[in-house]
Amino acid sequence: MVFDSGSQRSYISENLQKTLNLPIAGHDTVLIRTFGESAAKLRRCDIVQMAVETDNGIQVYVSAYVVPVTCAPISN
Repeated sequence: MVFDSGSQRSYISENLQKTLNLPIAGHDTVLIRTFGESAAKLRRCDIVQMAVETDNGIQVYVSAYVVPVTCAPISN
């Protein structure tokens, strides 16, 4: 999952969404441009909603776009 204060959205991988059994709350079409790519791709993404609990017990409600992966595996 990616919470990025510099981004317009939050993202969750399909695998984590399925593991947490988060129901789909909606859909949106977004233009995604990833690092190193010159062209953006139009993609229809599912949206999930969840509560995230902070260290001090406060629940924050978050919507996140479901994407195939949030980042590639890190190589040595």
